[in-house]
Amino acid sequence: MYSRDSPCHSVPETGPAQQIMGPEDTYDILLSRLTVPKLSADRSNWMTYQEHIINALTSKKLCCHVIGTARKPVTIVKRDGSFYHDDKSLAPLLDKEIEEHEDALDDWLQKEAQI
Repeated sequence: MYSRDSPCHSVPETGPAQQIMGPEDTYDILLSRLTVPKLSADRSNWMTYQEHIINALTSKKLCCHVIGTARKPVTIVKRDGSFYHDDKSLAPLLDKEIEEHEDALDDWLQKEAQI
């Protein structure tokens, strides 16, 4: 379940209804077993559709990426053979911190690529 108060879960309103799905009543999202109902042409099932889409995106940890609120990890700076948080940092990053940053950046890039 998600919180409607969270900035990651504020879903923008959409324009006029369009049929963008195929003829099936449901479809699989993100090549998984998550099945969501098809949005009807008259949008009569919008509330159900919206709930299923948000829950599916949230279960894949993609909701913030879809609506654009996911934060990209800060770029680290290489200086004199060492890595730093920014140009003004005096203490170089430890190997563990560099690995954590690389993992966070990889995770962010993978999620961005999925949307």
